[in-house]
Amino acid sequence: MKYIPIVNKSLLLVFTLFFLFGCYATTHRGPATLKPGQFSGNIGYLHLKGANADSDDEPGKLMTVDVRAGLLPFMDIGLIRTFDNSDYGDFDYDGMDTYWVDTKFQLSNTKNENYLPQLALGYGFGDLIADDDEEDKLFINSLYLTIGFPTEFVTPYYSFRFEHASDEIKWLPSWAWEEDFDMLQKAHIIGFEVNAIEYVKPVIEFGRFYVDDFSDGANVFTAGLNFYLDIPKLLSTKEPVVTE
Repeated sequence: MKYIPIVNKSLLLVFTLFFLFGCYATTHRGPATLKPGQFSGNIGYLHLKGANADSDDEPGKLMTVDVRAGLLPFMDIGLIRTFDNSDYGDFDYDGMDTYWVDTKFQLSNTKNENYLPQLALGYGFGDLIADDDEEDKLFINSLYLTIGFPTEFVTPYYSFRFEHASDEIKWLPSWAWEEDFDMLQKAHIIGFEVNAIEYVKPVIEFGRFYVDDFSDGANVFTAGLNFYLDIPKLLSTKEPVVTE
């Protein structure tokens, strides 16, 4: 990974996790998928810091903007752009701005009824925008499982994901069973999406990223706003045109 400034082991770990962490940023939502004609956007802030880092160590900071669209009643797709706002001190480094894409399949409670569990499976990949060397590309392929429990006021959810670095996009997650599980990047994430407002829903998430040792990973926290647009619902609420 030539674009990561190698300074010391702990800082390298944070930089590496920070890059891999980007694909996690494509969700910010529970297991429910958008239906055809529904769209969603997100603006958020992500904070990453090594579990054993000193209190005065600089954390990783990432701003995110994403959009999602429903494709099928049980499937949607998301695109994201991240902006690295981390403080790299005296290092001459432009940061880790990235772009990502992922798709999510809702496997249960597709009608999104309250107090019934939901389960979704997602898959995605991403790459650095600043890396223009086509012969030295590094893609991150991510597979994740999300479980949620919607209510009128809030949807709590849990997500487990693992990721694999490759020099090419993996359209199928064959690496999930071919690679050594202990060598894959993993994450446990707990999130809450507030349902108090119909079209704007605050969301927070926190969790831990790690590879083979949970205690040696990095803590992550995100906060943002999810915006929703339901075109079929908006069209159905329009008053009929009166004709004489």
